[in-house]
Formats: sequence, C-alpha cells, structure tokens
Amino acid sequence: MRGKSLLFGGALLLCLAACSDDDGPDVLTSTVEGTVELASFTAGAPTGVDAIDEAGVRTNAPLAPDGAFKLTLQKNHTYELVVLFPGGELPIVHPRGPARIVKTFHLDDGNVVLALGVVRRLERAPDGGFTTAIATPTCAPGVAADPDDDDDDRGPAEKDADPAQPFALPDAAAPAIVGGCDD
Repeated sequence: MRGKSLLFGGALLLCLAACSDDDGPDVLTSTVEGTVELASFTAGAPTGVDAIDEAGVRTNAPLAPDGAFKLTLQKNHTYELVVLFPGGELPIVHPRGPARIVKTFHLDDGNVVLALGVVRRLERAPDGGFTTAIATPTCAPGVAADPDDDDDDRGPAEKDADPAQPFALPDAAAPAIVGGCDD
C-alpha cells in the first residue's frame, strides 16, 4: 500500500509541475539592434557599438561590413550606447522632445527586441529641434506582449547629452523604459 501512495504522490507532483501556469524561468536578456551609417563618420570608420550599464560594465557588438550591430543585454539595467571608432566614441542619443536629448534608457524586461534603425553621426542638434520617432519595442518571436506589465524598475534618472557636441542619432530613439513583453 505504501508503494502505491508514493507512486500516486510522485505522479501528482509530475502533473502539478507539468500543468502549472508558470512559463518557466524568467528570460533575462533582450536585443538592441540597428545599422551604423558608416559614411556619416568622417573622422574614422566605426568598429562597433558598446552598451554601458550603470555600473560601467560594457557589452560590445562589432559592426558587420554594412554597419549592422546586435547587442544582447541583461534586463533591469540602465544603458548608454556608444559608437566606437579609432580614437574615441560617440554617444547614441534619444530625443525627449524637440530640444532635449538623453544618453540612457532602462531595459525593464527580457524577450524585447528594440530596433533603432539607421544610426547617423551629427555634429550638433539640428536647427528647429528633433523630429525623431520613438522606437516601439517588439517581443521576441513566439513571446506574448504583457500589457499588464507592472514591474517597472525604472533605474537611475536619464543622463542628458549636450546638443552642441557631436553625437549619433538613430532613426527610432529608445523610449525611456523598454519593456512590455512576457519574460
């Protein structure tokens, strides 16, 4: 009788594990991708894009021959992106209105794909301000959106960039908080 009880208990545990509504472990990473317009960097050919988190830890993506890059980043961190070129780096900035640009965004969720589009070097902010669109993060293939996402871990405040200094501007800027996917 004791053997049957153990067998039943084991089967019950297996069923509970298999029938659970838990989606499995959290996905801890997301993707940021784009293409650096190589011709816009006249001071030297770009070699890569780095993402720098709030602790100063760098994640590097080398550029493909066409300038494409793809970064895999940990969620729950605030990042600054920079284009690397011989002798220096330029921040990739994200407009927050016609006259303000910032260097950072917060990656709140895993399973997010953030497409920045083409990233171009500019010597300074354009006269009349910015009209750059804000990128709409999408979810990785097969991952559902999470419209009720309420775990926003906003991280440190955004860092302003100097609009009078050279910078790199994407076609689609990162929103302040990047998330919205089931992770």
